[in-house]
Amino acid sequence: MTEALINDVQFTKVGRKWAVSRKGDFEKGYKPFELNSGSGDVNLVPDFETKKAAIDWVESGFALDAIQVETGISRIIWAKSWKEAVSVASLPDAYLSE
Repeated sequence: MTEALINDVQFTKVGRKWAVSRKGDFEKGYKPFELNSGSGDVNLVPDFETKKAAIDWVESGFALDAIQVETGISRIIWAKSWKEAVSVASLPDAYLSE
């Protein structure tokens, strides 16, 4: 499963950090967004300090860390844009990381 996840994503250096996106048929692929179930807020997952940290997150199956859980983040939504992520946030199975 881990190898399939690694093959499904791409890592892009953005300044000094690393962004993760899923490959797809679309020009830019899918980006990970965090859904805060308490407030309904949807935000782009922050870039990672190192490529290793980004790879570790992918290998964890896109697991939420303690800070995300503590602040109300309940799941990761994969979408092409923030607007799309917001529009599918209310759907229970839309673009889930699972």
